[in-house]
Amino acid sequence: MRRYNKGFTLTELTVALVVGLMLMLVIGMISSIGYRTDVNVRREAELYNDIFFGFDLIQRRVREAQAVSATANTLSVDNLVFQSDGSNFFYADTDDDTDHMILENGNGITFSPTVNDELVTVRLQGIKQGFTFDLSAEAMRRN
Repeated sequence: MRRYNKGFTLTELTVALVVGLMLMLVIGMISSIGYRTDVNVRREAELYNDIFFGFDLIQRRVREAQAVSATANTLSVDNLVFQSDGSNFFYADTDDDTDHMILENGNGITFSPTVNDELVTVRLQGIKQGFTFDLSAEAMRRN
């Protein structure tokens, strides 16, 4: 009479555990990469959202402006003064003496506005959270 053993040998169990651990490692690495990518995409989206908010505000204000002037890093549009101090991009409201931050804690942020007749061009460059940006926008005065 022949007896058949039921169950797994120690070798089979060890191989199954090693394969299972390797699968768990691969799944963990893929999850980690996906999480880091998601965080980076969100940070970059927030950065561009802040910049485009500033550009949109500039464009809307320039279109309605009575007076517009520009220097090396400052754009004055009626009662708003947009400027950069190298690490921040912000605007000041001269009517109520308040500053409003658009983009803060960046590296080498330069704001370059130019006024040519009725056309206002602004350019914003710099680095924030490892993301390099170089964007520009134009607006035409309507008044």
